[in-house]
Amino acid sequence: MMAKDSLQQDMLLIGPPGSGEVHRRRLALSYAEMMQKPIEILTISGDLTESDLKQRREIVNNNIDGTHIKFIDQAPVRAAKYGRLLLLDGIEKAERNVLPTLNNLLENREMHLEDGTILLPHHRCQELSDSSSSSSSFLTPIHPDFRVIALGVPSPPFPGRSLDPPFRSRFQIRRVDNPSSEELYEQLLVGMGSNNNENDISLAKSFSHSIDDNSHLKITFETDLKLSTEQSTQDSPSVSAQTGGRPINLTSSPHIVHTLGFRKALSAMIQEHASGNDFLLVSPKGEGKTTYAQEFAAMLGYDTHLFAIYSEMTSQDLLQRRSTDPLTGETRWEDSPLIQAAKKGDICVLDGIEKLRPDVLSSLQSLIVDRDIPFPDGRLVSVHPSFRVIALASLPLGGDSIRWITPNLMAMFSTIRIPTPTDECLRAILKRYASSEEVSDLALDAILALRGRLTDAVAEECGIAPLSTRNMIQVARRMVLHDDLHHVLSSIFLLDLLPPRQRLLLDTVFNEVRITETKPTFNKDPNKDLMVSIGENDITIGSLVIPRGYVRRPEMVPSPGAYDISAHLQIIHDLLRDWKGGERSFLLLGNQGVGKNKIIDRLCQIANWEREYIQLHRDSTIGQLTLTPQLEDGKIIWNDSPLIRAVRDGCALLIDEADKAPVEVVSVLKGLVEDGELLLADGRRISRYGDSSDPNIIRIHPNFSLWVLANRPGFPFHGNDFFREIGDCFNTRVVNNPDLDSEISLLTSYAPSLNRKIIRAIASSFSDLRRLSDDGDLNYPYSTREAIAVVKHLEKFPEDGIVVALHNILDFDSYDKQTYLMLGNTFQKHGIGISDYSSWKEELDKDGNSLDPPKTDTPKFGKWDENNDPHVGGNQWAGGTGGSDTAGLGGRGGPYRLDRGHRVHQVSDESKEEVSEQAKLASAQIAKKALEERLRKIGMGEEEYDMYEDFSAQIQKDVSRLKGILINVESRKTDRGWLKRQTYGEIDDAKLVDGITGDKYIYKRRGSIDSPSNEQNNIRFVMDVSGSMYRFNGYDQRLIRCLEAALLIMESFQCNIGESNVFDYSIVGHSGDSPCIPFVDWTMPPGNEKDRLQVLQSMMAHSQYCRSGDFTLEAMTKAIDEVSSRGSSDDGNNGTVICLSDANLARYGIDPRQLGRIIDYGTQKGVKTYIVLIASFGEEADDIKKSLPVGSGYICMETSELPKAVRDILTSGVLK
Repeated sequence: MMAKDSLQQDMLLIGPPGSGEVHRRRLALSYAEMMQKPIEILTISGDLTESDLKQRREIVNNNIDGTHIKFIDQAPVRAAKYGRLLLLDGIEKAERNVLPTLNNLLENREMHLEDGTILLPHHRCQELSDSSSSSSSFLTPIHPDFRVIALGVPSPPFPGRSLDPPFRSRFQIRRVDNPSSEELYEQLLVGMGSNNNENDISLAKSFSHSIDDNSHLKITFETDLKLSTEQSTQDSPSVSAQTGGRPINLTSSPHIVHTLGFRKALSAMIQEHASGNDFLLVSPKGEGKTTYAQEFAAMLGYDTHLFAIYSEMTSQDLLQRRSTDPLTGETRWEDSPLIQAAKKGDICVLDGIEKLRPDVLSSLQSLIVDRDIPFPDGRLVSVHPSFRVIALASLPLGGDSIRWITPNLMAMFSTIRIPTPTDECLRAILKRYASSEEVSDLALDAILALRGRLTDAVAEECGIAPLSTRNMIQVARRMVLHDDLHHVLSSIFLLDLLPPRQRLLLDTVFNEVRITETKPTFNKDPNKDLMVSIGENDITIGSLVIPRGYVRRPEMVPSPGAYDISAHLQIIHDLLRDWKGGERSFLLLGNQGVGKNKIIDRLCQIANWEREYIQLHRDSTIGQLTLTPQLEDGKIIWNDSPLIRAVRDGCALLIDEADKAPVEVVSVLKGLVEDGELLLADGRRISRYGDSSDPNIIRIHPNFSLWVLANRPGFPFHGNDFFREIGDCFNTRVVNNPDLDSEISLLTSYAPSLNRKIIRAIASSFSDLRRLSDDGDLNYPYSTREAIAVVKHLEKFPEDGIVVALHNILDFDSYDKQTYLMLGNTFQKHGIGISDYSSWKEELDKDGNSLDPPKTDTPKFGKWDENNDPHVGGNQWAGGTGGSDTAGLGGRGGPYRLDRGHRVHQVSDESKEEVSEQAKLASAQIAKKALEERLRKIGMGEEEYDMYEDFSAQIQKDVSRLKGILINVESRKTDRGWLKRQTYGEIDDAKLVDGITGDKYIYKRRGSIDSPSNEQNNIRFVMDVSGSMYRFNGYDQRLIRCLEAALLIMESFQCNIGESNVFDYSIVGHSGDSPCIPFVDWTMPPGNEKDRLQVLQSMMAHSQYCRSGDFTLEAMTKAIDEVSSRGSSDDGNNGTVICLSDANLARYGIDPRQLGRIIDYGTQKGVKTYIVLIASFGEEADDIKKSLPVGSGYICMETSELPKAVRDILTSGVLK
């Protein structure tokens, strides 16, 4: 390094990540210290911009020049001007084409700055000043002692961005590996001092032999140490530790149970603290990480600064926030909670560091490891010696990868895993929140048994999260008010919203631990409906009495005009009962149109509560949820959002459409609900316990309540899974459609003059439609909102009739033949026919029908329009609608149907009857000729086509639904995100201050975001084509069912495979000949009817001519290995194996438990494995299923069950 310095060359030190980065940075700092060179440090992340490399704009105000823009030199410019050493830390983290901004500075020692200044080499400035008489005030010499040391990690092979060759060529490169164990041994001996005893020397030697094996992971194992303020009389090891500014208090907080595991974890935390280390607490969500951190701080007399982390944070956000002075308008930088804690010697709790990008988190490495952090303006933070950082991170559910655990993270923090509490610990915790008189020991036993049964694998199969400690505490609290454990747990797990298969699995788990369902939660007896009595000072619902609120702003009390029905009153009663019991945060989940808004508005109306309202959407930001910035006279003014007003004034806050906002936006509510703290963009803080006299503290009013509304998670809804993210922080309720009697009462209120029989028929029809939706047969969940729309139309326009009113809501599904047929059959069952739609609409919807089509002539194909313009009502163009004689849709006399994507205009049935028999015969002949031409192109005969149609017709309903689900998953994968730091688009609220200073990169726009990996679902289907399938097909149609399942797969995936990388599938078979008979290859799915029929024929032929034997076990194992080899969870690939078998295992001496072990083997390999039993000899299929892990086995003995089982596996286990 000295040699390169003497040659005036810049240096690049490279090596492995993690602790190696710390070593190289300290090496560079040691060199600067030895050479007595002042140093400027630029910590690089993906947020680095040109302004960080040159100059930042600031607005300043003084008496001489007034308000003006001032350019502030950044680290590279300061180092160049004053001859300092520039340290570029982490060059592999910068985005492409950013660091080349320094190329000219590195190569020629020249740079042009934004304020017009030109940096030139010192000798060149001297030459120009000597030879020219003109002013050269804009020229600034670069000090000859200016040098650059860059630090980086080579990529590849390590993660990061590769260097641009022109930039890399400016440096002299030196590889610096991590210190060897001998070097660390020498440093250890130096640190131990000169008075070393033999035991210390022996310890150091043993340390040197093990250091290489443990250098990548520093984890603390808990030991049970007693915490006491008394002085020990024995010779016991002791350490000194920093404490906060408050008195030390080692006694237990009254609301915390100091269990054995809790004391062990606290002891480990204190040991790390005494060693001067910051530490990371990890556990699954809801296991008390924040509680541990707060208790640790309280015991040692520390104040805490809770810093909620979200994914869009930049490295600058972690340190400072840019704002304007409210008086002068000057721009300024305000410290983040992390820097405030560093200056004051407090503890900063970084909550949710798993959400940060690795490059952003690594920008804190110098602060965490070396207690040194430079600001962009060159100032250094004076870090208090008592300062500590506690990071909190949640482990993912199931087998998801932990990508956020990087070498850099392990070099920054000691890791402490929060121990899983034992049953004894949990029992003590639950009894603290609910006395034994209120919650029986029997109920606690059932809760603990359920937690033990709901392992990660079982919970994932049930479509829920495991039962966390936070969930269990919530159950105990609610059991004080509700004596029905099944009802409480159903709300916690959203049982009513789970798909049928997963609902059945969870009910099975409940039954295993003896948690059974009791009577319905509301009484359907109309004579015993709840009654609402509103008094002057209180309200009464049933036996519940609560005081009414005092209103200062009557206009803020909603007046929904709702009709009280028993189902909704029961929900209002339960919500108010929980509110009276101390709950203040509620989440209502349900389908669209079930009355969530009406229920909360009616609740606020009868309770006389002022209500603030926020509606979230895809573009909602964290700032908009709390504060709205406004630019006035060059100054940023922050306007309080409805959330702030509700918190301050004690109102009810309704947050609607919470599932539509990005997950990181709604995640900030966790701090408000669970921790009672929320940091605002203007530096103020919402706090449950803060000092009310502090102007920067907004105390949470005791009457503040939060009501969050969201649609159910999963298909067909497009929203995010709000409940999975932070739903366990809320008192959650599922709002279903009303029961039949309640819905009839509601519809009657909207249409009092409508015949009661018609209302009952409508309500009964919609009830059946919802049942079809719950069973997975309908994609769209028809709700009470649609039923109300029908009766309101009939009430206003009775002459239209019920069919016209129904088509106002059913027409969307009229393009799907299978769905429309199902709708028609459902309404027909209740006496409402919708099949004669065109005759009802002929005179009413002239825009949608062809009322006067041309006279019919000779059928023909018609002319082909290359522009594909819409043609309506004519008789010349192929693909038209509502016309005559040509191939198209909605017309008459044409030879066959042809869809070119236009809106269909329908002629009446009477017009169709006018077509002559001769024309009908000619049309049939043309259609037959077109079919023959289609079959000729794909090499398929008529008999083959008929055979294919026989199979295909049976599964079209399932194909239609599964295709819709696949399209929905595909659309989720292609959602666009926000691209920040753009030169056009929408103004980014976070960049308003930069806009004032003249920065042009202050916009954001929607665009495709580069993903670190293309997430792909690899699905292998293993079909049983053994001899028994053919032999016993005449007995139970098992082979036919297997072929229908294969065709369902091929037809459903037809429109998706090849167009995206989201799905990839293959089909193989197993028989006595082989465990792997290829039918559909990963890269070559069948493209037409002939190819798919050939697959079916091959499967049938193998079953007919194969040898006896069974390779089920080998087939599953081989499939798991191949799917696993195609990718792992680390690079975003998902793997699934679905095996079909006829349960003929006993004949070949196969133990069913071997199947269970193979499924467990698949779980270890990251591959979800299912087996579908499509036949059985006696009770063999049932015995096999009982021996399998929960949710991994299916029995399908009916022809119609198998396609549905395959569809359910895909929707609930693979495509969620």
